[in-house]
Amino acid sequence: HEEWTQQLHQCFVDAVSLLGGADKATPKSVGRIMGIPRIPLHHLKSHLQNYRLAKNRDYKSNDKMEENVIPGIGEKEIQPQRHKTMLQLQMEVQKKLQEQIEVQGHLQLRIEAQGKYLQSVLKQAQEILASYSEIKATKFQLSFYGAMSVPKQSLNADCSSDSCLTSIDCCSNWSVES
Repeated sequence: HEEWTQQLHQCFVDAVSLLGGADKATPKSVGRIMGIPRIPLHHLKSHLQNYRLAKNRDYKSNDKMEENVIPGIGEKEIQPQRHKTMLQLQMEVQKKLQEQIEVQGHLQLRIEAQGKYLQSVLKQAQEILASYSEIKATKFQLSFYGAMSVPKQSLNADCSSDSCLTSIDCCSNWSVES
C-alpha cells in the first residue's frame, strides 16, 4: 500500500479545483481528470470526503490527507498522466470557448437582423400614422370650408339653394336692376 503522496494529492487538488471545488466534484469526475486508472473509486470517494471535511474545518490539507493509502501506485506514474490530463482539459476548454464564440457571433447577427426588422416596422408605423394625420387634417379642412360655404338660410323660402342657381322659373320674383 502506498500513501497519498504530496504529488498525488496535488494532482487530486488540481482536479477538484478544475471541477469547481470540493462541493461540486464527484469521485468519478475527479478520477477521470486525474487520469490514473488504477486508483479505485472507493479510495477517491474517501479522499474526497476527507478533503471536504478538511476544507470545512479549515485544516491544512496535508495533515489529514496523508493518512489514506492506495495500493500499487507509484510517483513515476502520476506526473506524465497528469500532464496529459491537463493538456486534454485545456484542449476541451479551448474547444468549448471556440463554440461559445461561434454561438455569440450567430446571436449577434440575429440581434442585428431583429433590430433592422424592428426599425422597418417602426418606420412603417410612423408612415401610417403620418398619412392618417394628413387624412384627418384634410377631412377637417373640408368639413370646415364646407360648413362655411353652405348658407344657413335660403334666399327664397320656396327655393332651395341648389334650385335657385339652376332654375329660373322657381326664382321668377327676383329682378335684376340696372
